[in-house]
Amino acid sequence: LLAWQTLVLQRNPDRVLRRLAQSMSTASQRVVARPFYQQVAVDAYFEAVRCGYKGVVTDTAAIADCWRLPWKECHVPVHLHYGACDRITPPETATYVASQLRHATVEVLPGEGHYSAILGKNSAHLFRLLRRKVKGA
Repeated sequence: LLAWQTLVLQRNPDRVLRRLAQSMSTASQRVVARPFYQQVAVDAYFEAVRCGYKGVVTDTAAIADCWRLPWKECHVPVHLHYGACDRITPPETATYVASQLRHATVEVLPGEGHYSAILGKNSAHLFRLLRRKVKGA
């Protein structure tokens, strides 16, 4: 499947990116429509499979697996930022993770999706917040 996907992406990256965008929130679609982002996404994919598909398969399995992390042993503050319209990793994921950690806060960015939470209209707010948290650490 990955070999076929790679071949299709090599032949027609625009088509692949358009089809992927169909499953994303409107806010994330605006981000992935940017030529710079499209080039970064294509380059990142080809770099990921440059030496074969084992790494992609391993990463996918790790994401899909139950992590079995000792959540309660984490004693540092954790700040989770999610887009309210994220269809890839919905905000409910953040709610669950935060409930497992001792010192977690969740910020859900209204109107944002998976990619737009970082690169969308609220990105300036997110970066200000991150700078403030890093300076205060």
